[in-house]
Amino acid sequence: MEVEQVLHMNSGVGQASYANNSSLQRMVISIARPTLKESITEAYCNNKVFPECLRIADLGCSSSPNTLTVVSEIIHIIEAISCQRSNQQIDKSPAFQVFLNDLPMNDFNAIFRSLPSFYERLKKEKGDKFGTNCFITAMPGSFYGRLFPNNSMHIVHSSYSLHWLSQNIIEAESLDKFNMPLYFPNEKEVENVIQEEGSFSLQKLNAFETAWDTGFITIENSDKKYNDDDDKLERGKYISDYMRAGLESVLVKQFGETVMDELFQRLAYKVIESMAKEKWQHKNLVISLTKK
Repeated sequence: MEVEQVLHMNSGVGQASYANNSSLQRMVISIARPTLKESITEAYCNNKVFPECLRIADLGCSSSPNTLTVVSEIIHIIEAISCQRSNQQIDKSPAFQVFLNDLPMNDFNAIFRSLPSFYERLKKEKGDKFGTNCFITAMPGSFYGRLFPNNSMHIVHSSYSLHWLSQNIIEAESLDKFNMPLYFPNEKEVENVIQEEGSFSLQKLNAFETAWDTGFITIENSDKKYNDDDDKLERGKYISDYMRAGLESVLVKQFGETVMDELFQRLAYKVIESMAKEKWQHKNLVISLTKK
C-alpha cells in the first residue's frame, strides 16, 4: 500500500490526536511568520496589483488548531498591504480562494466543521467583506504529484510537511527491514536541489533550531507546577505524544495497533533518558521561493 493511502496525522480530538499534540508545529509557524510576511510583501511591492482573486495553497495542512492559522495570517498580511495602498488609491483587497491540501486520509471533516466559526471570526476582526470574500476548499492528494493547473497558484505555503519522502512502505514485517519515509536535508542539499531543478529562484533560506519540548509550556498549562521528576515525565510524554500523533498510522500498518500504547510509553522514558544526557534540537528550514 502506498504511503499516501497509509500516512496521516491522528484524527479526532483524543489524547493521541494531532489536534491535541501540535504545539511544537504552532511554535514553528510563529517563528517562521516574519519570513512569510517579508516574502508576500516583497512579491507585491513596487505597486504590483493584486489579482482579482488571490489563490492560496497550503500543502500538508493536516487537521488541528494550526490548520487555518497560516490562512488567517496571509489574509492579515494582504489586508495590511491593501489598506496602505487604498490610502494611495492604488488597488483594493482581492477575494481569497484557499486550497487546503493533505493526503486523502487526513481528517478534512474536522476542518470543514471549523469553517463557519472561522468565517465569522474573519467578519468580526476584518469586516464583512473578508468573511464573504474568502472561499476555502480541500484538495486531497500527494503534493509530489500534480494538484493544480499550470500557473494557477499565487501563494503556496507548506510547514512541517516536506520531510516526508514520496516512497512506499517496505512490506516485510521484521523490524530491521522497516522503513520510515522521512528525510531531513541540510541547507546546502536544499539549495542544490532548487538550483538543479531550475523552476524557482531562491529568495530566502533561513535555519533555526527548536528544543524537542518546544511548545510544552502553553497558555493552557502555564500555571501548572511540577517537581523535577514530574516535569521530566510530563515533558517526555509531551514529546512521545506529538510523535505518536504524526507517526502512528505508519507504525500501525507495520506492527499493528496492540503494541502502540506500550511502544510510546517506552519512548517517553527513552526521551527522558536521552534529554538528561544531551540537548536535543529540531533543525528547521524556512524557505521562500519565487517562480521563474
